[in-house]
Amino acid sequence: MSFEPRIIGLIVYSHTGNTLSVAERLQQELLGRGHRCDLFRLQIEGDSKPGLKHYEFSSLPDLTVYDSLIFASPVHGFSLATPMDSYFRGLVTLQGKLVSLFVTHHFPFAWLGGNRALSQMRTHIVTRGGIVGEAGVINWSNRKREQEILQLVEQIGGQYASLKQ
Repeated sequence: MSFEPRIIGLIVYSHTGNTLSVAERLQQELLGRGHRCDLFRLQIEGDSKPGLKHYEFSSLPDLTVYDSLIFASPVHGFSLATPMDSYFRGLVTLQGKLVSLFVTHHFPFAWLGGNRALSQMRTHIVTRGGIVGEAGVINWSNRKREQEILQLVEQIGGQYASLKQ
């Protein structure tokens, strides 16, 4: 089986920069594996307010140019961050694209919001025709956070090791 590089879009919503820092490491891993990986940080217009369900973004990436996608978001209030949820609701299709995902949170266990946020993301992906790939939760307050990040980067990066376009 021959290796063909992928064109990967890495779409990130990061409020504090924690999720973004993991995404940047993942981007470096994918670039090191010979893929093109464009990181796009979603920027909301105005302030993030509790209870707000719809957000406007300063610009949006063109997802049609990517073979595969990775979405990353923090967990807010035991659920997917509402700006990322709002972004997903605005997507029309992810038809046939391999989509990986990860979330970051400060809770001690993934079942305290991380798993739910991943489930919400999976639902958005599947209902728009995407194929769910690797997924993970990074616990930002865990003393083994660095190991979790390395494992996630290897896990998601590894799924593109020998894929053909």
